[in-house]
Amino acid sequence: MGRRQVQTLVELRAIQMEQRGKMSRYGPLMALELVKWSHGEQAELLGRRLQLLRYLLRSPCYDAVTRRLLQRMVTSSRWLPGLSSLAEFAFNMVEGMQSYYTYVEC
Repeated sequence: MGRRQVQTLVELRAIQMEQRGKMSRYGPLMALELVKWSHGEQAELLGRRLQLLRYLLRSPCYDAVTRRLLQRMVTSSRWLPGLSSLAEFAFNMVEGMQSYYTYVEC
């Protein structure tokens, strides 16, 4: 499926969802779920998701964006007993991975 075909499909699906009153700001992304991707395209999408994750864990982006989001997640889940400990554990795990695997040489 070509890029232009996917773009047209996304636009048509967004129009359809808008007419049904179900359009949100995520409508075009939801339309992509309906596309039948080939095995190679699925592998490409997985690779791009992993690259995005690596980018979000690298130092400049992590310090500016990801750490704040994770801290907000931990503080907003403090009132839930099981979820707060799980969120704090995940935050500490990500902090440890970020400090161990990404470093800056002076």
